[in-house]
Amino acid sequence: MELARSYFERSAAIDSQATVLGHLVQTGIFLRDTSLLRRAWPVLDRTEDAPKWMFGWLAAATTGDAALLASLRQRPVHAASDPSALQGAYAAYGAVVPARLLDEMFERWIGAIGDDGPRSLVQAARGFALAGLGRPAAAERVWAGLPAAAAVGADEARLVLALAGDGAGLDTEGALRRMATAGAGSGPEAERAACLAELWRRVQGDSARADAGRFRQSQARCARALDAVALGFSRAPDADSALAAVDSIVYNASATTSAELFEGLALAHAWERRGNARRAAAAVRYGIATDPGRRMDGRLSALAGDTVTAVYAYRRWLALTAEAEPAVQAARESVRAELDRLTGQ
Repeated sequence: MELARSYFERSAAIDSQATVLGHLVQTGIFLRDTSLLRRAWPVLDRTEDAPKWMFGWLAAATTGDAALLASLRQRPVHAASDPSALQGAYAAYGAVVPARLLDEMFERWIGAIGDDGPRSLVQAARGFALAGLGRPAAAERVWAGLPAAAAVGADEARLVLALAGDGAGLDTEGALRRMATAGAGSGPEAERAACLAELWRRVQGDSARADAGRFRQSQARCARALDAVALGFSRAPDADSALAAVDSIVYNASATTSAELFEGLALAHAWERRGNARRAAAAVRYGIATDPGRRMDGRLSALAGDTVTAVYAYRRWLALTAEAEPAVQAARESVRAELDRLTGQ
């Protein structure tokens, strides 16, 4: 993220166009770089970047700028229904801001959307952000009101968070049942639901062989994740090299396209089962900075002997979950104890 900040600042100095400025502000939000946010957001505000109101709100909440918050309360939410504005929800996942201000941002945003479709997308993303910030009950309340089409995305989010070890307080079992039911149908949506349900069962240790071939055509990335999990359990002499080949494909895909959040997590489980904590930790980080998995990253990095990364990951997760609900408190206590051990060491 620090390299990203440096490159985005250089890019903005050459051409201060909206996309680069938006990335720069989002990076400042993740890094809690108050100086950068005070410089960059006013420049972004002069553009027509879709999520600029949300980025401004998160920047103000991060820096504690009460005057900017007051100003934004008087302004309409810019491009509220634009699909590109969802970047504001993704930034919220990685923002360390007071919960009341995050809730207010989403309430104002959703109140400014006139169409059910965009409103459902924002609500689904809002629930994901809340769950990732250690507020599963709040996420479930948001998701409970989603129409059927958007609820599918919420079930996928529950499954991804569970794969990352952050499913406490979420209706993961209900999501699995619904996916299994949906998977009995036909069409791409049914195939995806069936594959993700199969992936979760395999990660949990289901001894039945995963039928990745069934999904090879319609759900290639999920099928690849199934391959990885199966190799994690394999006793074949070439299992490590075969898993490394799958890992390479996923890594390159994640570097060049929008990654599926479950891919790196599935690989991490596979490598851990094979006793390779270093590669497992690396796989967790294949996604963007706002992906779930920071606590898992900390645990695997510690197992691999990478104390510096483990300490960073644990501190980051504790900061993100600073206002966690009771369901997440036991995990926070465990992380604090492990962090004390690592820093003392």
